[in-house]
Amino acid sequence: ISEQFLQYLNCLGWPVDIEEHQGFRGKLDSTICNTTPYYADRTIEFLVNSPYLLNLPPSAASTTTTDNSSYSSPYSNMKTISRIHQYVSSDDHVCVIWIEDLTNYTELARRIKMSSSNNSKAMVFIFINPLKNSGNRLFWIRILIPSIGNNATSVMASQRLNENALIFGPLVDGIIVSRHALGSMVRNTAISAHQACRVVTDTYTRPYVMRKQFIEEMAHRHRSKQQLSEFYSEVFIGKDN
Repeated sequence: ISEQFLQYLNCLGWPVDIEEHQGFRGKLDSTICNTTPYYADRTIEFLVNSPYLLNLPPSAASTTTTDNSSYSSPYSNMKTISRIHQYVSSDDHVCVIWIEDLTNYTELARRIKMSSSNNSKAMVFIFINPLKNSGNRLFWIRILIPSIGNNATSVMASQRLNENALIFGPLVDGIIVSRHALGSMVRNTAISAHQACRVVTDTYTRPYVMRKQFIEEMAHRHRSKQQLSEFYSEVFIGKDN
């Protein structure tokens, strides 16, 4: 693993101990991952699923925790890091790839997209290519959204993302980023792209629409018709039981 990659990984968030972490953990647990970068603010939580940080689980079907209780791990029958990573990242819409040779990078994105867990959803691929003659300080960003999938919803959502290139950011395809800005810009773009993938999917309902529906339902259910004088009487005098 290159030193540049480790520096980038550490810039995505602060390291958290999965066993003791009380925030969002995705599908990670302490049997397959010890620490991983994590970021949170008042609106979002961000967790990195990296194959480099995963471990093979214990061979036993059950695992003993620190309080001597046991549970069955979903990873016990998974024999490779690749299968484990495919499982823990099955809900992700963004795949960030550190790549030092961009030859056939579009084919790499297509192969990942066509895997069983990713083929039924829109995905954004962010490729990070360290420029060799920049003194390890500049990185070329390529962003790819393959318009392929095993259902019409996935293909249509990918096409919508391609037609609206500025729907997520701040990174755009072809931009060159400095080492100091790389971590935060990739993190913010990954969060924005994940939200964009959900928004362009027909089955997704925006939160404010759901709130409007709940408010209308409450107003309809508890509405009562009365004269204005009766309303003020109840407010200031009280309603007789």
